[in-house]
Amino acid sequence: DDVPNIQYSLRKLLAAGLVLRRGAGRSGVTYEVTEEGRRVTDDYSALRRSLLIAAVGNVPGSLSAWLIGGPL
Repeated sequence: DDVPNIQYSLRKLLAAGLVLRRGAGRSGVTYEVTEEGRRVTDDYSALRRSLLIAAVGNVPGSLSAWLIGGPL
């Protein structure tokens, strides 16, 4: 069951200040990303993007390799 995993993850995100909990009760709770949470995910996304682009550029025969003058 995924519910315990989701609850655990939400507790960790709340403790880190990356999300806020709004409301109460079983059906009235929502979660909202904080400014810090947005900054962390944006930074992580930028890092992943740069690493992926660099990795693809090193694959022989890739369009990225050709565009930067590498072998096809």
